Amino acid sequence: MDVDPLCIIIVKNGSRGDRLLFRYPYSDEVTLETKIKDKRPTPYSLITEENIQTPPEPHTSNISNGKLVGFHDKTLSNLFAVKSELSDSKFELKVNDVRFVGHPLRLNPTLVRVPTQGKRKPSTIILVNIVFALKATQLPEDGQVSPFQLILDRSLLAQHLKQAYDELCGSGIVQLRLNNWIEVSFCLPQKVHRSLATGLPVDCEGLLKGLKALKPYHTFLLLVERAELLHSLSPDASPALWRLLHVEESHLTPFFTLAADADLTLTQVFMLVGHLVYWGKATIIYPVCSTNVYVLSPHAPTVINSQLADTFRDEFPGASLHVMLADFSLPTSLSDKCHPINSPIQQQEQVQQILWLLKHGLLQQLHTYVYLAPTLTLDTDNSRGSSREIGGTGPLGSHGTSSPASTSIPTPTVHEPPPLSQEPTSLTSQQPPGHHPDITQDALHRAAVQLSHPASESDLGSVCSDERSPSPGVTLGTTPELSVHHQLDSLLSLAEKEMVMKVEAAQNPEDLKLFAKLCVYFRGHHHLEEIMYRANLRRSTLLHLIEKFRPVLITCQHPDDSITLFSYTK
Repeated sequence: MDVDPLCIIIVKNGSRGDRLLFRYPYSDEVTLETKIKDKRPTPYSLITEENIQTPPEPHTSNISNGKLVGFHDKTLSNLFAVKSELSDSKFELKVNDVRFVGHPLRLNPTLVRVPTQGKRKPSTIILVNIVFALKATQLPEDGQVSPFQLILDRSLLAQHLKQAYDELCGSGIVQLRLNNWIEVSFCLPQKVHRSLATGLPVDCEGLLKGLKALKPYHTFLLLVERAELLHSLSPDASPALWRLLHVEESHLTPFFTLAADADLTLTQVFMLVGHLVYWGKATIIYPVCSTNVYVLSPHAPTVINSQLADTFRDEFPGASLHVMLADFSLPTSLSDKCHPINSPIQQQEQVQQILWLLKHGLLQQLHTYVYLAPTLTLDTDNSRGSSREIGGTGPLGSHGTSSPASTSIPTPTVHEPPPLSQEPTSLTSQQPPGHHPDITQDALHRAAVQLSHPASESDLGSVCSDERSPSPGVTLGTTPELSVHHQLDSLLSLAEKEMVMKVEAAQNPEDLKLFAKLCVYFRGHHHLEEIMYRANLRRSTLLHLIEKFRPVLITCQHPDDSITLFSYTK
């Protein structure tokens, strides 16, 4: 340990002010520099102490070759000629890496006088201070070790603070327990929610909007292993969350069925799933079934040397990620991908591969939307053979009429009770040309009120039942013919109704009644799965109706906006 002093200084304070009397070792360069700086070209020129346009560089060290540097004599005298209140006591001052120590001594001015020559008055000395300059960067106990390192080694609180900092800089999730008792957890969404496909941050505002748009027919897909997530939960975690996570194959089951299986309300399921999504543990999808249509995500990396390709190969030996992505370069349904001649083991592996692609955001699901778009002239002869579809890969049903028995992928039942929450504003958000605003608005309002009626306990109990009675909103045989025409008048313009009535299927009272009930959904705001849920219909019934009224209906496929909000990148 180097304990040699850097310099010794003596200053005084008296009747003529403070002054540095002596310092050692001294530097001739400082004195010469001061003389040059003080030299003026004329008696009237000013001496500038500093350049106000270029600020001086800050001094980080005042030690050079074991000597004190960087202090002028006047600076030292100002520092150490202290006031009388600080005399007769220990004096210590630290500047950068130098520590000054001394003991100012106050003198009696009547006893201490400095003799003078000539006619000058004698001066008195009030205070004398002898100061040593020492190195301040060393600790007596540990040499050059930082005191904060000592605190980190010896303090449990400092270790917790370091852990919080490291986790925020790393994963963005802080989970620690103070004194093995108080749990502290925090999530930084900007760090947690990053696209697994591109690594870009996900739009957090869109994520929150997506949580508000959850529907009972949606479900969640865990982004981490279920066992790992259960192990990370604290012992006092919500029992409702434990029950929800213990439901097997939740990615195949809609929320309203999960609520019944876990003995929870739908509101509780929404809150718990929103919590999992916010912490980056899950994402929102439509239940995986054979009729789902997927296509390659626009953000999917297709380069050959992709890190995801290596991860996929490690997860599924012998499989190629690029081959899987090529299979979904065009919209493809799972019933077409998972051929029934494959063995159950092969089909199960294919399902797991699809789930892996969904977890990493490499696929997006396409839904079928229906538009009422009657033509000016109706060709009844060619109406059967024509297929009016936009954005699809074939006639309606080519990706949606596959029988669930053709593959081992379970098909979730979405023909369930009426909606459990008030909605939708989209029913009145846009009006097609030719509509009567006063009549249409009233009809849509009545339809929205009917659809938003909350379900009863018996409805929730029927979720697990195999025998489901049709929803009161679509019960056939009880609506008078006049009420059907009145409903069409309230929802359609005169031209639209005229073209609908020219369709051959409109001559069948049963088909016309069902069309009158569902035409409120044929404005492109609701996909087939939502219509099935709200109207309590089976897919085959809905598809047959659309085919019968194909001359006045157009279908197109695009992603569900409420789900794509969870994958938008900035």
